[in-house]
Amino acid sequence: MHDKLSSKENARKNILKIAKFSLHDHGEIKRLLLYSGLISALTLTMVRFIQPFFKTVGVPLVLFGVLWSLLNLSVALFYLFAHKYEYKVGRKKSLISLIVL
Repeated sequence: MHDKLSSKENARKNILKIAKFSLHDHGEIKRLLLYSGLISALTLTMVRFIQPFFKTVGVPLVLFGVLWSLLNLSVALFYLFAHKYEYKVGRKKSLISLIVL
């Protein structure tokens, strides 16, 4: 039983150590985590409002699934070529352009 408690305590300490390193000690990781949170929030916002947008602009209900599939396909294609785009324009510009787009 003592080994289990010790193992859990070590796991907690390691998690706290990693969190401190990620959020305090390493600036690039901290910025990338914040960036990831921003992109996630923007993506979830789009997902939440895409169907009301379709309805507002008069898209027939029967096409919602087709358009949703096309949007997901465009995301897949973007991710397929993202590394080439980043290599071409650079990391900083590619991350900024993702927010703008």
